[in-house]
Amino acid sequence: MFKRFGQSRTDISYAPPWLVPNHLKLDYDVLYFRVKSVGNYFVEVVVNTDTQQRAYVDREAGKVVYWPEFLLSIHSVEYLEGMDQDVYIKPLTHAGKVNKTYVFLRPIHIQDDWMRVELLNDDLKSTRQGWIRWRADGRLLISYSLLS
Repeated sequence: MFKRFGQSRTDISYAPPWLVPNHLKLDYDVLYFRVKSVGNYFVEVVVNTDTQQRAYVDREAGKVVYWPEFLLSIHSVEYLEGMDQDVYIKPLTHAGKVNKTYVFLRPIHIQDDWMRVELLNDDLKSTRQGWIRWRADGRLLISYSLLS
């Protein structure tokens, strides 16, 4: 149960002990759960990220956001540890590679398993664009940062 305090603050006044969302940052209005399946009336949601407990929730109880839309709304992405990949000039593994240093990768376009990214320096200035592979065989190849 959520409770609003004034105009800008929301807090959880009650939650079952097993409720562990994927992302919880109420001061930014962030409460995200991972969806495992979608039906006409219900969605299967991971309600505890530690135990992978799932529950069926009325589809109208929240907003379902698919990966492409979600990834385009976040601050930046990075490769998973140990999975360093190259940045390509086209969304093809045999395309030329972008040889430019960067600090952050900001998503700007999604095409199938590929993501066009802006390469940002430490001043958050764009230095180039390129393509990275963001998923393969249904699993993420990247991690993401919601806010910064």
